[in-house]
This record gives sequence, C-alpha cells and structure tokens, in this order.
Amino acid sequence: MRVVLESSVLTWQKKGGVSRYLIKLSENLETKIDVKLCSWFSNNIYFKPKNKLVLPFRSSFALKINNYLTRVVISKGDYDILHVPAINDYFLDVLPSDKKLVITVHDLIAELFPNEFNFAVRKKNKALIERADRIIAISENTKNDLISIFGICEDKIDVIYHGSPFTPKEVDRCNSVNKYGDYLLFVGYRNGYKNFSNFCHAIPNTLKTHPKVKVVLVGGRSLNQEEKDLISSLRLENKIIHLKTVSDNELIGLYKNARVFVFPSKYEGFGLPLLEAFSCGTPVACSNSSSLPEIAKEAASYFDPNDPGSISAAILKILNSKEQAKKQIASGYYRIENYSWDKAAQATLACYTTALNNSNP
Repeated sequence: MRVVLESSVLTWQKKGGVSRYLIKLSENLETKIDVKLCSWFSNNIYFKPKNKLVLPFRSSFALKINNYLTRVVISKGDYDILHVPAINDYFLDVLPSDKKLVITVHDLIAELFPNEFNFAVRKKNKALIERADRIIAISENTKNDLISIFGICEDKIDVIYHGSPFTPKEVDRCNSVNKYGDYLLFVGYRNGYKNFSNFCHAIPNTLKTHPKVKVVLVGGRSLNQEEKDLISSLRLENKIIHLKTVSDNELIGLYKNARVFVFPSKYEGFGLPLLEAFSCGTPVACSNSSSLPEIAKEAASYFDPNDPGSISAAILKILNSKEQAKKQIASGYYRIENYSWDKAAQATLACYTTALNNSNP
C-alpha cells in the first residue's frame, strides 16, 4: 500500500497539534506501509527527515512552492491513497478521480464559531468532506458534529484517538526546577472559544483563599491590548506570567510543577493538552463541553466554561485537597494508557484498507 500524506502543515507550522499528529502518525505507519511526506521546506521542530533534503524555511513563498510541488506529486497518481491530515483543498482539482482520499477532521470549530473564522475555511471543510472516501474523526464528539452539521453517514467515519504527545522517557528525564512557586497552568491560544476571559474572571475568587498562586500562560501570541486591559481591570498584573515560546522539555517541566492545569476552552475536537497533563502527573480542571469529558472521563474536575464561579470552584476543589489532587493524578495516569500512536496507526491502516475495498456507503 502506497500512501501520500499531504504535509503543507510542516511548512507553515513550526510546532502545534496538527503537525505533531502528522509526524507521530507517519513514524508509526512507515514500518508497516510505504508512506511519502510532501515537504520540501520546513523548520518544524517535530520533523526530522531521513535521506531527504528539506530546506529550513517557513514563509508564504516557501508554502507556495511546497504546494506547487505537492500538486505535481498528487497529479501523477503514483500512490493508492492520499491522506490529508489538515484542512486544505489546493490540490483537489488535480487529484485523479480513481484515487482514494482519506481526510482527518480534528474539529468543526469554523462551523460552530463562524464569527471567529472566515468563509474560506468553511468552504475548504465542505469541499474535502464531499470528496473524501473515508473520514477520520479524532473523537466521538467530532464524529457527531460531522453527522449533525454535514449529514455524513456514520459508516463513513472512523473515530481514531490521538496518542500521547510526550513519551514516558521524555517525562522521566525532565528535572526542571520550579521557578514560579504555586501556579495554575494555561497552555495554548487564548482567542475566542479558548475562553481566556472567563478564566481570568475566575482568578480573583481563587486568590481569596490562595493568595500566593500565580498563573503561567504558555504559547499563543503576545498579550494584546484587550487582554492587558482585562488583566489590569482584575488587578492581576503581578499574578500572570506569559511564556511565549518553550521547548517540549520546558513544557513538561511546567506541567510537572503546576498545581493545576486549567483547560477552559468552550470547544475542542480532542484536547491534546489533557494528555500532556496526564502524562506529567498534573491535576486537571477543564470544561464540561465538547470532547473534553469524553477524553478525560473521571480524571478531571469539571466546570461550566460560561461561569467564572464554576471555573473557580473546580480549581479550588483541587487546590484545597491533596487527596483530590492525588486521586486525579492517579486517574490521569490510568487514562493515558488508552492513548498510543501505535494504536492510532493500526486503526488508520484499517481505515485505508476499508477505503481501498470500497466498503464505505
């Protein structure tokens, strides 16, 4: 079986969940089948090409060239399956009609939060979904969204969970010193549905009983003026630390030393940071929405993401009880056993086989 993995994400993304997914999946598939990555320009931190020259550039011009070369590969049709791990449609007009297309849908945020995304994103979703022979959804929640929003027959969808971002070896060898004392950890983007505002509004009530607690923000762009004004209005200027860029080793250390990892997002297709926290033995407080209860189950304290009081209560439930924290840590270690990249690769291989056998409706 010959599979081409559309890999433009490695050119435009230096790091992130989708590129990590692509690399982990390809590494576990390449021992089983012939896998080709389409990437000639990349400085992605997860991508370590073997026996292939890849230029370490990340720019709009590099992306244009990379996409042109990918279109050439796809148009030749020297493969059995094209697998698209991120939303892109620039190649659809050259994809031979007899070639099978498998797509991975991580979430349908653009459809559920249309004010935060332009129409072009939703158009790409629709075009890919209509052409796909099989669809991989990364959670039952995403599968249900596909069915309800696009009317996809459920027999066409395979639910395949991610594996853990961090290996046990990576976690064990990290001996990072805690530089910040007691702190809550917030990881990733802060825009819109990520619910940073309600999270911030939950902090003052948390500080009433835990005045020494700080908040460490990791990733995302620099704090914008609106976020600075919000932090100032809540008098949190001396409580919030923003680390724009960290290595995986540094991130593991931040998880391991955090009192609570807080995940207030209103919607996630999966929620990889949950697995990061579980791997590192970090108690989790997260939203009771979308895929998060499906992935975390009993290993988290849940809150209503629209209610700052509920967010604060879930955080305090952990901060106020060492037993609760220990219980959740143990549950997190148990949950992480359910997620492996080898399992994901085996299930993806089965999806490919189904596509080739034309057994989808």
